[in-house]
Amino acid sequence: MAISMALSFNRFGSAIWAIVLRELRAQYGDRKLGFFWAFSQPVAYIFVVSVAMAAVRGERTSELTGDFAPFVTLGLLNLNLFSAIEGSVRNAVSGNKGLLSFPRIKVLDLYISKMVVEVAINLIVFSALMLIFVILGHVPPPKDPIRFFLPMSCAIISGFSFGVINSVVSSLYKTWNNIFTVAVRINFFTAGLFFLARDMPPEIQQALYFQPLLHTAEEIRSAWYPDFESQFVDMRVPVWTSAALLLFALLLERVLRGKVLSKL
Repeated sequence: MAISMALSFNRFGSAIWAIVLRELRAQYGDRKLGFFWAFSQPVAYIFVVSVAMAAVRGERTSELTGDFAPFVTLGLLNLNLFSAIEGSVRNAVSGNKGLLSFPRIKVLDLYISKMVVEVAINLIVFSALMLIFVILGHVPPPKDPIRFFLPMSCAIISGFSFGVINSVVSSLYKTWNNIFTVAVRINFFTAGLFFLARDMPPEIQQALYFQPLLHTAEEIRSAWYPDFESQFVDMRVPVWTSAALLLFALLLERVLRGKVLSKL
């Protein structure tokens, strides 16, 4: 029994590692600037949003400490962990049909490999950006780095779960991707990318209480800024939401796996 489990785990780990390396080569290995392309989109996004916020408020600094750029960067990390993982996992099967012809490769391997790649890239890129901000004196060092683990884990699990759900549903209903892509854009305005929950009227705060990504954004900023501790955060919301989504996603994938594979 123990030997069988060890062999199964070894197969799983080997498959994941092989697919991760393949994905990294496919995304960055053939480009002249290689991994530096991963920095271009978030840097441009942070610059545009920071300039827009400064223009609206008429000042360079956020309500916490330092420039708008690190404030936006922390919010974008939270949102990107969800959205980048969701999009990548959603297309994992449709974009890698050929790999499923190998007996050692399972559908779940594709999903997890996509998640691992996106998590690694996002953490490296955003850690590097925040380190630069700290060195330049635009933001203080993080107050409690250990506190990053729970909110980021919730964002990652939620993105993974939605990705699996959407992968299954979109393989059966081709228009689903278009519907979800439009619906999920609400996260841009509600996930705390460029605002704090305390800035919102009480009625809006009550409605936003059910937005898990706002709780994770507030918790991440509370873990970084020494003079900020969000009174809005209730980590039970993202924890229970991500756990429920993961359970539902894995059950849905298992029940409809045959139908999904037959559509490929």
